[in-house]
Amino acid sequence: MTKIAIIANNREKVFKKLREAIEASSVLQIDDENPDIVIAIGGDETLMSAFHKYFDQIDHIGFVGIHTGHLGFYT
Repeated sequence: MTKIAIIANNREKVFKKLREAIEASSVLQIDDENPDIVIAIGGDETLMSAFHKYFDQIDHIGFVGIHTGHLGFYT
């Protein structure tokens, strides 16, 4: 089972839909403590916040940035 954490910046609607889809999945689960994948919904600042939050586990976590702003270099 793949463990997923979601970090969202003022994107409650997108966050809610994604979380519901993960919770309905038989192969994914929400795990904010020890995720395999972190999904950052927002912009570059949100993705950087995710890197900082999981810095001690960064060598074995995949990061996915979903850009919802105007200009993004990392996402």
